[in-house]
Amino acid sequence: MDRKGKVFLIAVVVLAITSVVGVVLSSGIKSPAVIAAETAPPTPSLITSSVERKVLVNNLVFRGVFAERSSMTINPSGLSGSSSPIITQIYHYNQNTVYAGDVLAAISGNPLFIMQGNIPSYRNIAPGDQGPDVAELQRGLIALGYSIGEDQIGTYGNGTKKAVAAYYQHIGFPVAYKGNSGDISSLALKLNKYEGYISANLLMEKKALASQGVQTYSPVSEAGANSLVITGIDVHVGSIIKSGDLIASISRRPLFIMQGNIPSYRNIAPGDQGPDVAELQRGLIALGYSIGEDQIGTYGNGTKKAVAAYYQHIGFSPVTAGSQSAIQEAQQTVSSDQSTLLAAENTLYQATTTTTTLAESPSVVSPGSMGNTGVEELQLQLQNDRQALSQAEQSLSQAELAFGPEVPMAEVIFTSCVRLEVASVSASVGDPPGSHFIGLRCLRYKNSSQGSEAQYVSHFLDQHSSGSSGSSGSSGSSGSSGSSGSSGNSGLNNSQNSLSNIKSVLAYYEQEVAVLKQSLDAKEQITGPEVPEYDVAFIPTLPAHIVSISGSVGTKPGSDFIKLAAGYPILKVQLNPSYISAVHLGQEVTISDSITSYKGQGVITHIGQLSASGNSGSSAVSSGSLSNSGTGSSYYPITITPLRNLTTSFLGENVQINILAAKTKGSVLVVPISAIFATSDGNTYVSVLKSGQEVRVAVKTGISGNGDIAITPLQSNTLLPGEQVVDGVR
Repeated sequence: MDRKGKVFLIAVVVLAITSVVGVVLSSGIKSPAVIAAETAPPTPSLITSSVERKVLVNNLVFRGVFAERSSMTINPSGLSGSSSPIITQIYHYNQNTVYAGDVLAAISGNPLFIMQGNIPSYRNIAPGDQGPDVAELQRGLIALGYSIGEDQIGTYGNGTKKAVAAYYQHIGFPVAYKGNSGDISSLALKLNKYEGYISANLLMEKKALASQGVQTYSPVSEAGANSLVITGIDVHVGSIIKSGDLIASISRRPLFIMQGNIPSYRNIAPGDQGPDVAELQRGLIALGYSIGEDQIGTYGNGTKKAVAAYYQHIGFSPVTAGSQSAIQEAQQTVSSDQSTLLAAENTLYQATTTTTTLAESPSVVSPGSMGNTGVEELQLQLQNDRQALSQAEQSLSQAELAFGPEVPMAEVIFTSCVRLEVASVSASVGDPPGSHFIGLRCLRYKNSSQGSEAQYVSHFLDQHSSGSSGSSGSSGSSGSSGSSGSSGNSGLNNSQNSLSNIKSVLAYYEQEVAVLKQSLDAKEQITGPEVPEYDVAFIPTLPAHIVSISGSVGTKPGSDFIKLAAGYPILKVQLNPSYISAVHLGQEVTISDSITSYKGQGVITHIGQLSASGNSGSSAVSSGSLSNSGTGSSYYPITITPLRNLTTSFLGENVQINILAAKTKGSVLVVPISAIFATSDGNTYVSVLKSGQEVRVAVKTGISGNGDIAITPLQSNTLLPGEQVVDGVR
């Protein structure tokens, strides 16, 4: 290359370098206007949200933990009276849930069972005891199906003894006994011996009385009746009585005399027949009561009227035999059978009657054309219906006849005497009638002729009256010509002395028997199966959940032997004070657990007082924002009871609780809370974009939830759904 070419090349390179440097330098140099423009803030842009119309809901979400309603421990200290009790058996139950009557363990061979009750066991519950703990035991036994008989609630009697013995047998443990059964046996033997003495002396008394012409009578209660008691005595020793007279009232029922030769042996009721019915009828006729058209020996309607009139005369209402309901049922049957018979007669009539057909309708077939076979069947049915009606009418007649006043055997004394003297009365009002309640001496026998020697004398004097004139000594002592009267009086006195001795012996043994019965009754009341203090644990609420057992078979039970969680699980919540206004008692909640997939309803059943120390395990979410309720801060203790009883397997589960804190009644206008602003005049507004311009609209705010708030424009049609409100600037 020549010199000119080199110079040209160098010039080109220099020019290129200069151009590049110029471009670089020119890019880094800005005018003040450019710099000002580049550093100025960007033009503001608005953030908007649409106005919506919807139902606004404010939900409050908590966390809660399932816990037991109450807990208690069963302490075996002093169990079964042993200073060193040993666990001999532990019972296991499904899900550790136990119910009333369940045996939890055996301690030194004795059961430890639970019953429902509020009063802890504090003593052995034994026969004769009274108190609320006895009542708890009785109610527990009744709930398990054991009857306590006639025992009053709160008194441990014979019925409770049987129930306790049956329960212990059911659970397979021997029952503990209180008292000495040997003492009872000894008293019972002595009582039996003394009652035998009384029976023997009563027989001797009866014979002695009979020797004096005295017959004794004792009312007898019917099978299943309660013990009799004298409620009134209408005669006294020496009274002269006759047929129809009232002697006494026994358990408020009459005891009267009626003339007759056959002793009372049955209740005489309407419809009965027999010689005892005839005696009753003759006695009533003799007293002036008509038996109407009844035949002697048959208790019919006339005898009913006579018996009713006699009972009214002596001031008592007769016992009614038969059943009014039986009569009504029989009447209904008769009425039904009459209707059936009438329908059958009509059907047969229609089937056997030829209907005249119209001349213009010769094709009409008469009912009588059904044939002989059908008519015969109807006639047979009619005959059966008549028989059924006859039987129903007979049953009605029998039911009506059997209904009416009856004379119980314990209320009437039939005697052949028409005039009697009360020789003895062995009891007083309020006492049970003795085995010889009343002694009667016959003064005049039935059918005795007027002026007869036996007319007004006793049976005993009648036997000794042949020597009363003194003309004969045959009745006197051997070798004596004296009157027989002295001999007769001597025999009477001897008989009376013998009777007096018998009565003295009877009185002694009867008094001894009364004392023995009292002693035996007192012993029996306090003797029998008892429930030791440490055999039973009364739990306020059942079923319960076994939380822990301190000990194992063969070891001593721990100080807190068995811990129970009583009742069905409930929810415990520690609520942030900020949300207390959103809850109230009785408020329904929704409970859900993502682990167990459980979902159910509950009710707020307790809101406690503000507490100073919280538990970080509880939290609340309000309007979609999480808020811890306990990080050592104050809280309100809340109890929620599930509407459905849950098993104890839920204990300790941490679950979510959703509460509907507020809800609009219907659809309302809703905007974001950030779109609301207030001015110095105290009004609240939203800024609405209309044609690219912000227009301020005055509103009234309502409830808020999930970041939104309900609003109502103060002027109608100034805010519509779908319009954009400013809720920020970017």
